[in-house]
Amino acid sequence: MGPAPITLRVPVDGTELGCVRWRGPVGAPIVIAVHGITANAWSFGTVAERLNGELSLVAVDLRGRGASSECPPPFGIRAHADDVAEVIARLGAAPVVIAGHSMGAHVALMVAERHPDAVAGIVLVDGGPPLPVDTTKSADDSLDELLGPSIARLRKVWPDRVTYHAMWSAHPAFEDGLTPYAPVRVFHGLADEEVSAKRCSNLVELSRKGGADQRPIDDGRSTRRKRRDPENLTETCS
Repeated sequence: MGPAPITLRVPVDGTELGCVRWRGPVGAPIVIAVHGITANAWSFGTVAERLNGELSLVAVDLRGRGASSECPPPFGIRAHADDVAEVIARLGAAPVVIAGHSMGAHVALMVAERHPDAVAGIVLVDGGPPLPVDTTKSADDSLDELLGPSIARLRKVWPDRVTYHAMWSAHPAFEDGLTPYAPVRVFHGLADEEVSAKRCSNLVELSRKGGADQRPIDDGRSTRRKRRDPENLTETCS
């Protein structure tokens, strides 16, 4: 086991992003980790555990996710990429290796394109190349086909944390049991029912505008949300 993680608040473009940092030895390289569309920074906890402190891993909560859930728009790939580049600059870490998972892989590629001096290399996990677009289908049909189950789950209201935890415990991805970091990652992504209808506009806009070039920019319809600890919970878009 490496050092215990610490949480950070990093200023970017008039707001602050939440980050989780697992420190490595003095002088060790820093890897910036970018999560997928239904995840958050804590999804890299098990990766950090396996690294066992050999390097410094900084996982970013993108705007609208986890500890960055109150950040205002824009939420598009380019905006996320610029935010990640700002985190790298604030840490004085450039150039770094960026590890991106799923949507985070698209963000990693965009950082390399827009901020090449900040990037030493990229690791793309289950994502990166532009997604094929069927021009014979409407944007809504394509979105349903690509992300329908994710959007449905993100909009679901859970009566309490116990029920939500039980759903993930039975998920095929955890057939061998939840990892130590899984509950942290799972509960880090919950939001108040009051904002459940609004919190998915980020995801929907991002998906509709992604297209073949993977360069969407949100039009500002997502709104800031207020953190509370209610009985009825939904996942934040991630």
